[in-house]
Amino acid sequence: MPRDGFLATLPKFSPLVGAPRESRAMLVYDPTLAWSALLLLSIGIVMVYSASIATAEASAYTGYRPWYFLARHAVFVVAGLAAGVIAFQVPVKVWHALAPYLFMLGAALLVAVLVPGIGRSINGSKRWLSLGLVNLQPSEFMKLLVVLYASSYAVRRAAFLHAEQPLKQTLLRGFLPVLAVMTLIGALLLHEPDFGACVVIVAIAFGILFLGGLDWRLLLGLSVLLPIALWVLISIAPYRLQRFAPTAKVTSSRIH
Repeated sequence: MPRDGFLATLPKFSPLVGAPRESRAMLVYDPTLAWSALLLLSIGIVMVYSASIATAEASAYTGYRPWYFLARHAVFVVAGLAAGVIAFQVPVKVWHALAPYLFMLGAALLVAVLVPGIGRSINGSKRWLSLGLVNLQPSEFMKLLVVLYASSYAVRRAAFLHAEQPLKQTLLRGFLPVLAVMTLIGALLLHEPDFGACVVIVAIAFGILFLGGLDWRLLLGLSVLLPIALWVLISIAPYRLQRFAPTAKVTSSRIH
């Protein structure tokens, strides 16, 4: 990693209490985005009820109540909306300052699930932390935290990500630090193993760098190397390869 690697990219944290408050005009929401999210939530609620009604009314676990899973899903939807409203009240500059530290907390939780006696193993995978009533899956939180971290990184390192300087400079000071960080996160996820979360989180990180103006030459290299790396990861694990076997068989039967 370059001399001014990941630690050098962390912003100097100052007390949030003394920070000037952002004007309310900056907190105006995007109606199109908000209604799109509400529409997706509504469709999800309908799909959950449609897919679970037969199972719920035939199961003693649910008390033979057809709306059991619908009600449970609705509780999580309301909790998510409440959390979203609270997060919306936090100024963007605060998220920008907290992003690297929240990301490091998420990475620490990914390490914790691998520690014997702390992480909980289910069906051969150690992806959960037991909190008594519920199980916490750090990889799900990491999907949100990587959005914050990659966005913050793209802003802080904008001068080193664009194609306005030699490629070597962009590679060493802009791209390699975040590549090293995402490689570490990917290794932790694959060790659980959670290949799906690994692909999603890495895709989110580099997708945001793309939106942040990453040098097109690096994007071209990534577009070639990432599919190769993913195929190697799929090939070396038989259970991952088996997931693609039915698709391959269907495609082959259609061709012939």
